[in-house]
Amino acid sequence: MAVFMHEMYSDSLAAVGVSYLHSPGVCSAAESRIIFFFILGTLFGLSSQLLFRTFKHFMPVTDSILGTLLKLSEVKQITENFRGAIYRYYQPIHSKVGLGRIYYITRGLFDLYGITSEQAIEDPAYLYSLIHPDDLSEFDASVDLYAQIGSDWFHQWRIITPTGEVKWIEGKATVKEIQLDGTRVWDGVLVDITESKFLGYERERLLELERHARIEAERASRSKDEFLSVISHELKTPLTPVLGWLNLLLSKKSEVDTQTLDRGLTTIQHHVEKHIGVIEQLLDASRIVCDKIPINYSQFDFSTLVRDAVDKSIDALAQESQKQKIISLEVCQGDFTYVGDIKRLHQVVTELLSNALKFTPASGRIDIFLDNKEGFICLDIADTGSGISPEFLPTCFQFFSHEDSPDTRSTGGLGLGLSIVRHLVELHGGTITVDSAGKGKGSVFRLKLPSAIAINAP
Repeated sequence: MAVFMHEMYSDSLAAVGVSYLHSPGVCSAAESRIIFFFILGTLFGLSSQLLFRTFKHFMPVTDSILGTLLKLSEVKQITENFRGAIYRYYQPIHSKVGLGRIYYITRGLFDLYGITSEQAIEDPAYLYSLIHPDDLSEFDASVDLYAQIGSDWFHQWRIITPTGEVKWIEGKATVKEIQLDGTRVWDGVLVDITESKFLGYERERLLELERHARIEAERASRSKDEFLSVISHELKTPLTPVLGWLNLLLSKKSEVDTQTLDRGLTTIQHHVEKHIGVIEQLLDASRIVCDKIPINYSQFDFSTLVRDAVDKSIDALAQESQKQKIISLEVCQGDFTYVGDIKRLHQVVTELLSNALKFTPASGRIDIFLDNKEGFICLDIADTGSGISPEFLPTCFQFFSHEDSPDTRSTGGLGLGLSIVRHLVELHGGTITVDSAGKGKGSVFRLKLPSAIAINAP
């Protein structure tokens, strides 16, 4: 490639001058021109710009030209390597982009848009119509904006090819001239950036996945720390009154009357059972995670199971001096014969009742309703307690799930009970759901089991 400034005298370049002045497609003398000629058998192309012309006796004598000289093989190589389309476009003033005139556009347009350059020149509006409808207004606005501020144009948009393929196109152009009638002359280039856009989207997707994974890892780390703190508290709390009563009974064995002894032993038993319950929850959670929780099937009356769980809950209230809480049970008529694991289902009902009692204030009530309808045993446990926020409802059956509120902080717990309930119910082919109108408005847990369960005891 050679860039040169040379003074051409008309006498010495007559042959080239004929080609120069009469090359097909030559515009005014002020514009660039391309001429072709042979040097020692090699075809060259000269892209030139007439800088100025010297006249003598009103006749042109000297032309000063700045040009770029290329071998034809170099021109062909550059064209083949370039995956895009170069164009010149005339846009009349106050007209939409698609209503202008394409002066020329290279054959690379076919690889981009799926139409030939001849089609585009003949019908520019068709080329314009291939712009994706969602990108059309932004495209028009960008062209108008860059034309008004007089800077080079740059924009990215989507097209829909005649075959229905969606591509991303990047366009760059500059206003080379504004004619007397206000027509803007654009010289520009179009490039297919679909692949780079896809890679960009993929990179963003991977970054988003990484961000979510990092957030999840941080949340898991916090949950682990919180769990260790909670489990330490839950394991220690039942032992405190046990040690207190043991110290009292051992230090004053001869002075303790029968009533005090009975009270102390009852308290110790209650808190030891509570401690065992915490350990059982941990073991159950481990079995569920490993999918090794045993289910022992037998036939029993589900209504008897519910009555027994309610009676034990009432006894627990009496021991904790919370008799003012009201528990009511209504059992509809019908057959409540069921085949399942009586111990595990008793655990389910007890946990639901315990949860209701835990979050219901001293003056509140718990209503239990048992029915058998349409082939299902349905147990509803409604309370007038603290309720559940809409944000927490979808996660309340997940492991280690705690709603951050004063009620949950004061009542404690591992956050395992409801998740264990859900897994045990699902192992019996049933469902467990919860509804709440919001904080302070109570909640209703609904247990639903198929009464004619199609699983036989092994």
